[in-house]
Amino acid sequence: MVIVLLIAIIIITWILSVIIDLQNNSSDNVNYEENNDYSKKYQRKSFMTESEKEFFYKIIKLEEKYNVKVVPQVNLATVITNINKHRFQNELFRNIDFGIFDCDYNKLLLLIELNDKTHLTKKRRYRDNKVKRICYDAGIKIISFYTYKENNEDYVNNRIYNYIKDDLY
Repeated sequence: MVIVLLIAIIIITWILSVIIDLQNNSSDNVNYEENNDYSKKYQRKSFMTESEKEFFYKIIKLEEKYNVKVVPQVNLATVITNINKHRFQNELFRNIDFGIFDCDYNKLLLLIELNDKTHLTKKRRYRDNKVKRICYDAGIKIISFYTYKENNEDYVNNRIYNYIKDDLY
């Protein structure tokens, strides 16, 4: 009986030491200040640019008016799947500024790109055309607004409404 009790104590002690060791080596307990390489490589940034925030505050009113959801920073890979084995999935790793979804997030009604002057460069035009082609192939509507043009709230919301009105309940 004493031997069984000793074996039980040894096993419990071993289990506790394993648990404590796992907790001490957990990635949640990493001291990032000890390895300051992270601070040299990465920096936090704002979720949206100032232009995107300004535009967002114009279109967020669509949620209440038309019972839809406005979602910023929609990654194509979350709403489109690649069914062609000859194409690369990384083509879908592109963020679109805004998505308009039905109220239950069951259907994507529209994607919205907010383009600044950088979209006039050859590289960006190529990227924008590729995104439009991918969306067209997937049957997803996409429109663009330009930050260097006047985008008053009524114009923006009416233009969006004209694209989604046939899909509203």
